[in-house]
This record gives sequence, structure tokens and C-alpha cells, in this order.
Amino acid sequence: MAFNKEQQEPDTKSDMTFEHVCRQLVEMQKGKGTGYKNSPINELPLDVWLAQIQIKATRAKYATTDEKMLDELRDTATYSILAILKMHGVEL
Repeated sequence: MAFNKEQQEPDTKSDMTFEHVCRQLVEMQKGKGTGYKNSPINELPLDVWLAQIQIKATRAKYATTDEKMLDELRDTATYSILAILKMHGVEL
């Protein structure tokens, strides 16, 4: 899940807020999954998603650039939210 550069980046560090990051994740997620009949999160058990979250976090740790680290962290956050929804029985 690469971050779409067309999305608005904050002008300064002081503009970066929790809400801004959440809005970025929502915008990023809107374009995902449109080419699939069913979301993989509906098919795979929660343990698999938890492992994927761990993999993404580890990839962020070893990223060679800040941009790659940000991409992996955004994926980690998104996968965590999807896992929370799955735990609540939400079909995605």
C-alpha cells in the first residue's frame, strides 16, 4: 500500500496531527480493494492479520529510507484498524 502523493501533506511539522494522519489513512484505504471480489481480511483468520502487522512493523524498523519507513508504518496502522474491525465482526 504505497501512499498516494496526490494527497495533501501538511505544510509544517506543526500541521501534522493525529487527525491528519487518520485522514491520510482513510484516503489511502478508499482506493484499495476495488479490484477484488472479497477482502482478504474476510477470508483469513485474525492470527494471520496479526502476523502481517508484525511483519509490516519489522519492515518499518529496517527500512532504508524515511519514505519507505512511512509507507510501512501507514500499512501497519491500516492493518491494525482492519484487524480491530474484524474482531468486531465487520465485513470488509
